[in-house]
Amino acid sequence: TSDCQYTGDEGYTPDAQNIMSYAPAGCREHFSPGQLTRVAYILLTQRNYLACGGLTADFTADETVSPCGTAMTVTFTHTGGGAATTHTWDFGDGTPPTSNESGVISHTYTNPGSYSVSLTVGDGINYVSKMRADLIHIQQTSTTDYTETFSEGTSDWSIINPDQGNTWLPVFNYLYADNTVMVMNNYTDNQSGQQDILQSRSFDLSGWAGAKVSFNMSYKPTYYTSAFFLSDSLEVLYSKDCGVTYESLYLKTGTDLATTETQNGLKWYPTSAADWRTEEIILPAELMNETVHFCIVNRSRQGNYLYFDDFKVEQTSALPAELVNFAAEAEKSGTINATWTTLQESNVSHFSLETSRDGLVWTEKSRTPAGGNTTSPTNYQTTFRTATGKTFLRLHTFDFDGSSEYSEVISVEMPATEAVKVFPNPTRDVLTVILPAVQDFTLSDVTGKVIVSGQGEITEVNMSDLPTGVYFLRTQRDIVRVVKL
Repeated sequence: TSDCQYTGDEGYTPDAQNIMSYAPAGCREHFSPGQLTRVAYILLTQRNYLACGGLTADFTADETVSPCGTAMTVTFTHTGGGAATTHTWDFGDGTPPTSNESGVISHTYTNPGSYSVSLTVGDGINYVSKMRADLIHIQQTSTTDYTETFSEGTSDWSIINPDQGNTWLPVFNYLYADNTVMVMNNYTDNQSGQQDILQSRSFDLSGWAGAKVSFNMSYKPTYYTSAFFLSDSLEVLYSKDCGVTYESLYLKTGTDLATTETQNGLKWYPTSAADWRTEEIILPAELMNETVHFCIVNRSRQGNYLYFDDFKVEQTSALPAELVNFAAEAEKSGTINATWTTLQESNVSHFSLETSRDGLVWTEKSRTPAGGNTTSPTNYQTTFRTATGKTFLRLHTFDFDGSSEYSEVISVEMPATEAVKVFPNPTRDVLTVILPAVQDFTLSDVTGKVIVSGQGEITEVNMSDLPTGVYFLRTQRDIVRVVKL
């Protein structure tokens, strides 16, 4: 209406003062924060050639994030062109604009929040400005359970975009929950290997018995042939020293990351709740009583769009199992022997031993029932066969309520072994068998019937009474075809 009131569908409340709305012209007077962010992004990445009287305004900041909420002094440097004689800065925190002549200035931020910074340069006749939206972040610190739905954008988080290319953006998704999700475009214009980071506020876990992190995500890898597909990766890291060092909590790529099957070269848009998956991570016990923050890292392989939403940090009871030892050893027989010990267990359902050849794609190798509830040390052991070379292992502990936690990742090297030697082959009577180690072996016919079994390192097998034909000598790692004449 003429007084800027919307009278259409009940439950739909558009901003009638938005410049991009369909309200009468007299109503429209501002852009939304998201629109302003896109304007600033385009000016920064695609229209940075715009100038006035030969002047261009641009600037850098030596620091942009204080992840632990402490005060931060930032040095800003004008990097634009032209013969500017005045530099007027607006630091976004309510302090009066400050002018200087050098184009280099420092400012201290003391209160938690996100701050946009702008610079206006002039030569006495022409003036041109540059604004970087939400450039400076003094992160908040939470001491209670926390949920971020991104319905208000990322004002509580930091977006770190080292390459200044595609990065995380809040977008509306009308087919999912609260309609606002974070999206990373790996499909177009992103270079392989680029990293883009969502950095959370900090969390003071003092007094917490346990904690878990959860989030929702949606992703579909892109394939180009039946044997080749592109998959980006998603990693969650934490820091307990204000960003000096980071440790990985979660890393998935390929089919592990996918929430649905691969598709042929098409952009991915989730269309229902079934296209999403909730991931849950139990935080290590040593993080309790620490102040931590998290980084959500997207690594692009030019695969597809990745969607992220509903990040939560919640208190839990003590961890289901206190793991004090996890080790693995390669055996000469070609098997790996994995062992672990718990000091105590509380409602623990089972242990899943997972292995990987590259540290990225993981497969469950064995599942071991747990003790459930015990305050005494409990030892566990499992063995499995593997190929030569390095194998990564991790232990996934599951509680009866569905919560789980990962152990540290360890690795073991399976050395190459000598092959089984048999001679003469073909043979008429006695077959000499030389094994690379003392181990069991069997000799069977083509039907699988075991003719001879034994154990040793050097053994002679009398085949003189056996019918002519083909036989198979089997060890724990090898199968050798033997011909009886």
